[in-house]
Amino acid sequence: MAWKQQPAGRSLRCNGEILRYHREHHGWTQAQLARRAGYSARVIAKAEGDGTLRPDTIEHLADALSTSVHPVYPEDLVAVPKAIARQIIENYARYEADCARYCQELIADDIELVVPGDPSVLPFCGTYSGREGFDQFWRNFFAVMERHDKELVLRTMRVFAEGNHVVLFLRECGSFAGSSTHHTTPIALLLEFERGKVKRMEDHFNAVVAEERVRELLVDSQEARDALRNALDDPQNGD
Repeated sequence: MAWKQQPAGRSLRCNGEILRYHREHHGWTQAQLARRAGYSARVIAKAEGDGTLRPDTIEHLADALSTSVHPVYPEDLVAVPKAIARQIIENYARYEADCARYCQELIADDIELVVPGDPSVLPFCGTYSGREGFDQFWRNFFAVMERHDKELVLRTMRVFAEGNHVVLFLRECGSFAGSSTHHTTPIALLLEFERGKVKRMEDHFNAVVAEERVRELLVDSQEARDALRNALDDPQNGD
């Protein structure tokens, strides 16, 4: 698999953990991968030790590891998905509704963001496609939600990775527009990477409980009803 854009540098640091994951997925030893890629086992050991290699060498390793069902791109072998996932959450915590502006180098052009739930009650739920959709999700979320304890997501964030998949567990404290109380909610984010960027993101939380709280709030709060109506009137809401 070739680079989408040829790197400018003469050498790049490999993500040894991801390289080892793909090698073991095939059931190969370092020596077997070396033979298939046309290099010595010493080169594979260096790469799996987070060493630096020439871009063309990384490309050859990606070719050797790729199958028609599970392609491996050279960008996958140098990216650090856990760090990228953390950066997205840090951008969310700091920039809130403008989060997407600071994530452009971290997400794929055709990213898909899925938030299960009833969009007629929680207008940020739905499926969002592309960079514009990614931006619209955050705008929809902050059109009706207010965050409390801005650092909670950072303090509680736990990140787990396997190959090109990352799972984040965190807690957020927020309230729906018009509510005088706020709640702490556990959240699980599932991220899938391709070519070193986030290709798909799923945002999972207890939508049933959240919807019940919002329905109760809508009975008594005109501010909540107005916020919901304005959000639902936005033609760019997720599908």
